[in-house]
Amino acid sequence: IYSPGENNGYWTHHASAKIREQLNGMQPENIDIEGIISRCSKEVHVSELFRVMESIGFNYGSAFRGLQQIHVGKGEAIAHISVTNGVNPEAYRVHPALLDAAFQALIVVASNSLERNAFSGPIFPVSIEKVRYQAAASGNFRAYIRVREGTGNSLMEGDVFLIDDAG
Repeated sequence: IYSPGENNGYWTHHASAKIREQLNGMQPENIDIEGIISRCSKEVHVSELFRVMESIGFNYGSAFRGLQQIHVGKGEAIAHISVTNGVNPEAYRVHPALLDAAFQALIVVASNSLERNAFSGPIFPVSIEKVRYQAAASGNFRAYIRVREGTGNSLMEGDVFLIDDAG
């Protein structure tokens, strides 16, 4: 992904990717939804998340409010995400607004708090190591988010799974 430079007309490189076909017989990771739900017992009210996000300058429009419910535990969360008005998920394998909703849940796990001082600045995904595609995320689904241990304070590594009710 490139964007034009400010003054000199040179293009700035932001990201790159390699796309390859998934090997036959490769099975998706089995996600134990009931186990996750039992570990993630604290509900974070989505309205409070958006209030905090607005206080640091992020004003999400209706298309980017697909995050409906989120429960957190230690280093993990499970969220319900649904299609909002104005979003046509059929045109994408994963609509950008739905993927953004999963990243919004990641913010909750990353911050460990919804207090304004918990954010030293905006939290953005800066790298995506791998994407595995099994089926389109085109309707209501869940996002399972887990933080990997021992990644340090300035950068966090984690996994985001978009899953159906079967896991």
